[in-house]
Amino acid sequence: LSISPEDYAPFVVNVDIPLKDDYGFFDSHKVMGRHVNTHAYVNAAFSFKATDGVIQEVRMAIGAMQNGPFFAPKTTAALAKQPLTAAGLKIGVQSLADELKQIARHNLYRSREIKEEKEKKKSSVEAADGDDDDDATSPKLEAPEEYRHSLALTTFYKSFLA
Repeated sequence: LSISPEDYAPFVVNVDIPLKDDYGFFDSHKVMGRHVNTHAYVNAAFSFKATDGVIQEVRMAIGAMQNGPFFAPKTTAALAKQPLTAAGLKIGVQSLADELKQIARHNLYRSREIKEEKEKKKSSVEAADGDDDDDATSPKLEAPEEYRHSLALTTFYKSFLA
């Protein structure tokens, strides 16, 4: 059996998307439990624009923090006009950590509501047909919230230093 390079022609190997400006930087992360056939614990993308060592604009999107992408508006505002130094990094990490704590409080409140709804539904279903719910034996597909927040901060830290 012989395979020539032409046999691979229909496969995309690499895609380069140029940045709009010369002074921009883009970085993305997908943190997973294993490399294949798994959901990501955290997805994160960061775009930094800076001139003369000063941040002009930051955009970020972090997945798996809430229902839908999290854009960290307070952090992006706090980083504007900050230097690309340890001081700027400290401001960004602290601001992002504060925003993630706010999300955690909201998620905790929401998870209690969902749990109460499930318990009501479960009790009504068990009363109707006597079946037990197998949630106790179902594998958990996501990482704990504290771990995901730590990963989000780590990906921001890595992108800022890059």
